[in-house]
Amino acid sequence: HTLFVNSKTKDMRLTAVKDTFRTVTQDQAIAFTKMIKEQKNKFYDVGPPSMYEDLDTGLEQVREYQTMLKKFTHQKHELTNAENLFDLPQTSYPALTELQTELDKLVLLYKIYAEFKDFQDTMSSMLWADLDIVALNKGIEDLEKRVRKDVPKELKQNPTCKAVSACIANFKESIPLITDLKNDAMKERHWGELMEVTGVKFKMDP
Repeated sequence: HTLFVNSKTKDMRLTAVKDTFRTVTQDQAIAFTKMIKEQKNKFYDVGPPSMYEDLDTGLEQVREYQTMLKKFTHQKHELTNAENLFDLPQTSYPALTELQTELDKLVLLYKIYAEFKDFQDTMSSMLWADLDIVALNKGIEDLEKRVRKDVPKELKQNPTCKAVSACIANFKESIPLITDLKNDAMKERHWGELMEVTGVKFKMDP
């Protein structure tokens, strides 16, 4: 009789513990859903989609959101496993799915922008005398090709895509000026104007 009572008591305790964990898991899922919705709103209001006039900040934010969404995805899996363990219905997180989808689009655009920045940095590290106009043209044309071929049609009108394309186009338009400057001795202010237009700080010959 004592063994039976002890067994029933143990079962009741286990049930109570399980119920507690069920409640905790449900509360965590609710809190996680709320947090994801808040992050989604923040993403659109002050995040990467709104940074098309400040692409450098947008690039930093995209990288931050990539890290953040990895953590969110891991947290989602943990909550789903807990719901399965305690026989709870699985919570869906459409806001998280939307966030990931929109971020993936921007990752593609900002990857091209990052390549453009690397291209600028490479040009900046070269001495003026070593600057190869043919390589300059090819580099910028390759970036234009990336935008044309790699960016889906539905993204072409995206403000960020337009901003990235404008950066590349502005640089391309400056190449004839660079060619002229390589052939002529120009006043210092012309060098300054060129550097401002291209975003490249050319190293002059020592």
